[in-house]
Amino acid sequence: MPHQHIDIKIVLDPGCPWCLIGGKRLEQAMAKAREQGYTFRVKWLPFMLAPDTGTEGTPSRAHMIAMMGEEAYAASRERMRPIGKSIGIEWASDKGKGVIASTLRSLCLIDWAWEEGLRTSEEEAQRLQSIVVNRVFKIVFEDGENVSDPHRLRAIAEFVGLDADAAEDHFMSTAAQDGIRASIASCPYMQASGGRGVPVFAFNEQYIVTGGQEVDAFLQVFGQVAAAQS
Repeated sequence: MPHQHIDIKIVLDPGCPWCLIGGKRLEQAMAKAREQGYTFRVKWLPFMLAPDTGTEGTPSRAHMIAMMGEEAYAASRERMRPIGKSIGIEWASDKGKGVIASTLRSLCLIDWAWEEGLRTSEEEAQRLQSIVVNRVFKIVFEDGENVSDPHRLRAIAEFVGLDADAAEDHFMSTAAQDGIRASIASCPYMQASGGRGVPVFAFNEQYIVTGGQEVDAFLQVFGQVAAAQS
């Protein structure tokens, strides 16, 4: 197969489990496609499903039971358990842990990682941002801790070799947070998808896919994009 390059933008809220699921399934699909000659450029973009959520954090189990009822919540956990296993995740909620908190600071860190990586190369921007995204997901869905906690976000910056003080200055700043809100308000991919939820995947600025799609669905999209390029 001739070389095929696909540009992918992913709109996420780090507090949304389907963003984690969709991202992991996309990674699996890209790994398969690379064996057939595909290359990819991936960038994560911000969204907040609950922009008014506070930074102090509330226990997620109690919150979800209040919203759904205990029986429905238990059923949802049963459905999510095998999905987690398929992407290598043991959900914090299955260990009695979990915190719902604002994702704004983490989105600032994710965006900043891209910009810091660009100082070296676009490849480094992709690498840094991908690691940061996955570490943020880990805080929320595996560790069950507060994703607004500056200490946890500083630790992510240190983990990828970035300056933790500079990272905190950024994700705590009003300017950075206002920048994320502005990016959300103007995101063309959310507008194209109807703006109702995440994740949203945009392929080569033309093909829009929403939700935590299966691996085979992503592979089909890759084929469609490749056919349109040929």
